[in-house]
Amino acid sequence: LEGDPPLFDRATLDTRGRGAGLLVTTPVASAHSAEAAARRAHYTNPLAEDMEGFGVALACHAARVPLTIVRGASNTVGDRAKERWQMRPALEAAATLARTILTAS
Repeated sequence: LEGDPPLFDRATLDTRGRGAGLLVTTPVASAHSAEAAARRAHYTNPLAEDMEGFGVALACHAARVPLTIVRGASNTVGDRAKERWQMRPALEAAATLARTILTAS
């Protein structure tokens, strides 16, 4: 993306001390463990796959609008078996972080 500052294949995240790491943006989540392993091998220490956040971050970057993304991880990358997903803990973690951010503002 052209602009000031330019954005290439990575966007810098301001984590404000809440932990830092790479979110690998993909159009589709890894379908199986081999695909997840290939993505982990290609990037350095990715924390998670992210399909939605980067598009929003890109739009906010282009419009110079600040953005905070709160995520909760429900499953391991490559695990498509929904019976193993931990939706409630993921939602609770995201809610806790959102409350922390909102009350600190």
